[in-house]
Amino acid sequence: MKLYEYEMQQERDDKIAHFLLIEEPEAHIHNHIQKTLFSNFESSNTQLFISTHSTQISSVAKVSSMNMISRKSHSSEVFWPANCLAPTTVTGVERYLDAMRSTLLFAKSVMLVEGDAEQILIPQLVKKILGVSLDEMGISLVNMDSTVFVHISSLFHSDRIRNYCSILTDRDASFLSGATDYANTEYISGLVRAQESGALREVALNTHCDGNEYLSVHFADNTFETELILARNSDLFIDVLPKLYSQQARINQWTDVLNSADPSRLCHTAIFLANKVGKGWFSITLSEHITADSNIPRYILEGIAHALTGHARQSIYEKIMDYRLGIIDQTYNDLRNIYDSWDNCVIAFRGILPEDPLLALIDME
Repeated sequence: MKLYEYEMQQERDDKIAHFLLIEEPEAHIHNHIQKTLFSNFESSNTQLFISTHSTQISSVAKVSSMNMISRKSHSSEVFWPANCLAPTTVTGVERYLDAMRSTLLFAKSVMLVEGDAEQILIPQLVKKILGVSLDEMGISLVNMDSTVFVHISSLFHSDRIRNYCSILTDRDASFLSGATDYANTEYISGLVRAQESGALREVALNTHCDGNEYLSVHFADNTFETELILARNSDLFIDVLPKLYSQQARINQWTDVLNSADPSRLCHTAIFLANKVGKGWFSITLSEHITADSNIPRYILEGIAHALTGHARQSIYEKIMDYRLGIIDQTYNDLRNIYDSWDNCVIAFRGILPEDPLLALIDME
């Protein structure tokens, strides 16, 4: 109503301009009304300023009209997300920024993933294995529902949003070797097509990220499911078999396969089981069986390490170290009581748990 009043006044008064400032309207307006109202704001005589934390409002606002304020360790920085972007790229960004993905505008750092399986399982893997959540690390995980990362990831750049973003995607390399006898089957043909597409995607994304310190891409050799099982997580897949099959003979059959040392058989089985019930549902079922002894695929750890650039890493690592030591009934304070520095604590921790995922993260800095 105030905007309407200003618009009408402009036609009959001599004021130079009208300005309307609205502070955090989401505190008083339902989500649906936020989107409806702010997607229909039109004014020709009034300059409108809105301060907001609402993903609903930001999902319908024009990226070219946004300014962002980001708090860093000793200062705050202002970003214009559309700076130096082509109009077609800005349009692409706006198309993808729905209410879920627009959370990246408020994140300290971001990980972009392909689909539901990653969105469901990666937060659970991190929380159960490292003992801290992605939110506690200051990382937002955003599901792109596709392999089209270029538009959204273009926002993260020294000219635009100076926060760190990791892209996690699949290389889709064929996991069946020596299968010449089956080269004409549709199954093998599908693997070959996926591998060719993955190779092109790898080149394109590496080129896209080249020279951009805020952006990095990390590939699963095959797919997320195959990378998960090859990271010594066969027990996770064995644990869900009773929920997929009622006959013990079938459970025993797949258990024998999942205990195999043949990577090709493991990869084939992981994809088969995921497709049997759908990757989303399969991921939910798997997530119920993750423990502190499970393993995070290396490419995911690499993505986390990049996203943590510029964060207070040591405080995060101290929490993780305390959690990991708790598995063997020790604490981080036990080390601090003996060693006088963080570096010496890391050396001691390396001697206690030499294969721990925390060490992989530290070594990736």
